Amino acid sequence: GGSEHIAAAAKDMEEQESDVMEMNKQVMAEKEAQITSLEGKMSDLKRVLMAYQRFTSLCVTMDRKASAPGGVSKLSCTAINHVHKKAVKFSLKMNVDVEDNLDMDATFRPVANKELLPPFLQQEATLETKQCPLLLLSILKTLFDEKKNGAGKD
Repeated sequence: GGSEHIAAAAKDMEEQESDVMEMNKQVMAEKEAQITSLEGKMSDLKRVLMAYQRFTSLCVTMDRKASAPGGVSKLSCTAINHVHKKAVKFSLKMNVDVEDNLDMDATFRPVANKELLPPFLQQEATLETKQCPLLLLSILKTLFDEKKNGAGKD
């Protein structure tokens, strides 16, 4: 009668519970694998970022409070001449989330040691993002100018 029916229902519930627990274990294992994969990617990105910093002498950080995903981001930038211990700080406002953003505008603003920048960059300027490599070249050229830094004067 009734007790057999209850026992069968209890057994079904135990089997379902066991199935759910097994599914949970699988989901957790998948999540852990995803986390491990993402941690590896983050580690790779950090290493690439460090290589870029060393290669360009430029350190870039994102101002999270002043940046909107999919919109304009405010980047705080520091260009450093380690040899002569000089640095300039500037900010760039631009949309970094759009792949093909070469025709978009970026706003450049000097923040610190602007006297070390070329004269045309000693005040706020608007430029197209495709001009950013030339901007960096101008900044680094001035920052690493041997004549200004006293090299070769002996």
